[in-house]
Amino acid sequence: MAEERFTSQYDGTTQDNLLKFAENVKNATTVDGAETVNVQGFTLPRISDISGFVAVNNAGNAIGFMSKEQVASVLGELIGTVVFKSIGRKEELDHGLTSTQRLMVMFVTGYMQNVTPSGANYICGFATRFSSLNTEMQVVTDYSGNQYSRILNLSNGDVGAWRQF
Repeated sequence: MAEERFTSQYDGTTQDNLLKFAENVKNATTVDGAETVNVQGFTLPRISDISGFVAVNNAGNAIGFMSKEQVASVLGELIGTVVFKSIGRKEELDHGLTSTQRLMVMFVTGYMQNVTPSGANYICGFATRFSSLNTEMQVVTDYSGNQYSRILNLSNGDVGAWRQF
C-alpha cells in the first residue's frame, strides 16, 4: 500500500500561529453558562454545532481534517470497554451481555413480554462484568420507572431473580 501524503496549504509560520492559538484555546478559562470564552485577549463564542476537527500529528503538524463522527469513533476505540446495544430477545439478557473485552454494556430493549416481575415489556439499563467472580450484574429501569437488579453466574449459567429497589 502506498503511503499517503498530505500537503498543507499553510506555510510553517501560519501553522505555528494556528497551533499557538489552539494551545491558548485549550488553556482558556471561562465562567459556566457564559456565551463567550476569553482566550488571551480574544473573545470567542461558545459553539454547539461542530462539524469537524483539525488533526495534528505527534510532531505538531496539521495533517488533515476529521469529521465529528470520525473523532467519536477514535474516542470509542480508546474507551473500548463500554458498548451501547439494542436487545431484541430475552435470551440475550439471560445469557449475559458482557465479555472480557466488554466490561460494561448499556442497553435498551425492544418489545419483550413480561421481562420484569412487574410485567414490563420494555426496559433499559446496564450490565457490568465482575471478571474475578465471573458474574454479571444487570440493573434495569422499566417504562413505569420501577428499578430492578439481578446477578448472572457466567460460570454455570445460573440467572438470579430480579429484585426491585
